[in-house]
Amino acid sequence: MLRFARCVVEQQAARQLVVIYQWIADEEQREAGRQASGARVARAADWLIQYGLNRAGRGARG
Repeated sequence: MLRFARCVVEQQAARQLVVIYQWIADEEQREAGRQASGARVARAADWLIQYGLNRAGRGARG
């Protein structure tokens, strides 16, 4: 009976590890997406600032 209980616990633990590994992979993927999104936003903001300074320096109408 104890051997059966051990087998059941081992199977449940193995299933839970698979679930936990999937949670970790999902969170790492979300974090990579957040970092990539932040990098895109930062590049766009730098470009807009440079463009605004260049237009002002060239005597833009307005």
